[in-house]
Amino acid sequence: MDGPKDASPMFNVIATDDFLFQGQFGVVKSWFDIGRPVEFHLYQNGGHGFGLGYPDRASNGWIPVFIHWLDVNKFLKGEAAK
Repeated sequence: MDGPKDASPMFNVIATDDFLFQGQFGVVKSWFDIGRPVEFHLYQNGGHGFGLGYPDRASNGWIPVFIHWLDVNKFLKGEAAK
C-alpha cells in the first residue's frame, strides 16, 4: 500500500483488541514509507470504535494525546505543519 506523496500528517489510534487490527500496520506503514508525518498509538484494549465510550479501558486516554498532537502540528491555530 502506497500513501499519497502529498498526504497530510496522520494521527492514528487503535486498540489491539479491535477486530479490524489483526496485527496489521498497513496505512501507518504507508505514511512512514513515503516520509509523511505519522503519529501512531496502539492501545492494549478498547475494541472497535472506542471513541469516548469505555472509561475502564486503556484507550480512554487518547483524546488529550490527540489534542496535544493537533497543537504541536499547529492545527488548532489553522497553520498546519508541513
